[in-house]
Amino acid sequence: MNQEQFEENKVGQELAFAREAKGMSQEQVADILNLTLANVIALENLSLIHISEPTSPLYISYAVFCLKK
Repeated sequence: MNQEQFEENKVGQELAFAREAKGMSQEQVADILNLTLANVIALENLSLIHISEPTSPLYISYAVFCLKK
């Protein structure tokens, strides 16, 4: 994986690391935020390419939830 590919994948990885740091599973986050497990998994695969696409408020909620300290 080159540096550009790594940077593109970093966004979703940051969400996954933040969730894991809280000791939460993907299923727990999906339940709390009323998302499907598939949506949580998709968000954790999020790349910089996806950021320019219209973003659902639920997806933003997930990012805020995971990144909030």
